[in-house]
Amino acid sequence: MTTMANSIANRVPMSSGQVQVYLQEHYGVPIVLREQGETNIKCPYCLKLYEHGLQTGHHVAGCDDCDRFNGIGIVVGERYFVPNYGYTIFLYKERAGVNELVVHEMS
Repeated sequence: MTTMANSIANRVPMSSGQVQVYLQEHYGVPIVLREQGETNIKCPYCLKLYEHGLQTGHHVAGCDDCDRFNGIGIVVGERYFVPNYGYTIFLYKERAGVNELVVHEMS
């Protein structure tokens, strides 16, 4: 996936927030970036930090019932997503001040 990342923005380094937005627009689903070796993620729905372990791929959001049933959601592209849909976790690592995606295939 590094080759794809190199072609984004003409090889200009992007912040992890910019990479997250790019990936969401590219895949059309909620994406969460987690730095390699870290176990916490920030939920894109309720914006709270959750201990998530080292798993990647698709997961249902860990929002509590109060948040889930109060209509929280996010818009990606022109689609509205709720916590029960979840998100896909991608790993990245920082090398020499540049965020680099760790290989992860989406099905």
